[in-house]
Amino acid sequence: MSDDPKPARSAPPRRTRDETRSLVLEVAARRFSRASYEAVSLDDIAAESGVRKANLLYHFTSKEQLWYDTVDHVFAEVERFYAEREGDDPKTWGDLRGFVRTYFEACRLNPAYVLIPLIEGATANWRSEWIAERHLKRHVHDFDLYVRRLIAEGVLPPIEPVHLQNMLTGGVQHFVANAAVWERALGVDTRDKAFIDGYANSVVGLLERAWGDRTEA
Repeated sequence: MSDDPKPARSAPPRRTRDETRSLVLEVAARRFSRASYEAVSLDDIAAESGVRKANLLYHFTSKEQLWYDTVDHVFAEVERFYAEREGDDPKTWGDLRGFVRTYFEACRLNPAYVLIPLIEGATANWRSEWIAERHLKRHVHDFDLYVRRLIAEGVLPPIEPVHLQNMLTGGVQHFVANAAVWERALGVDTRDKAFIDGYANSVVGLLERAWGDRTEA
C-alpha cells in the first residue's frame, strides 16, 4: 500500500465581486417576495446565499440598501426581458398581442417582480412610496404612451390607459402571486408555462374579438 499523502482538496473558486453581488440579490429577491421587509433578516439572506454577513454588508451597507438594490434588480430584469423581445413603437394589433404574451411570460419567470410590490403595496409606508415613485409611475407613464400610440393608429378604441393596464396585468399577477391557492383549487400550477401561455392566448383572443378588426393584424 502506498504511503504517499493524499493530494490536498482544492478550495472552491472564489467568487468575483459581481458574482457575489448577483448571488445575494437573487437570494434577497426570493426572501423579500416571501415575506415583508420586517420579516426578513440579513442573517437569513447571508445563510441562504453562503456569504458571510460581514461580506454581505461590504456589498450592501444596510438591510434597507439591500432592499432598494433588490427591487431595482428585479425591475431591471423584467425591463431587460421586455426590451429584448418587443419594440417601443407599436402600430399594429400584432404588436399588442406580442406585448401581452411577453409581459405574462416576464411575470411567470420573475415572480419577485409581482410579489414584492403586492406585499409592500398593501400598506402605506416608505417602501410602497418608493416603489411607486421609482418604478410604478414610470411603468404607468410608458404604458400610457404605448396605448395612446395604438389608439392613434386605430388599433384600439378610446380607452383610459391605466384601466387597460390593470385589465392586462391584474389577472396574470393574481395567478403568479396566489399560485399555491390556485394549485390547491385547480390541481395545476398556475405559474407553469403551459398554463400562463394558455391564459395569455385567452386574453389575447378576447381583445382580438373585441378590437382586432379595427386594423390589419
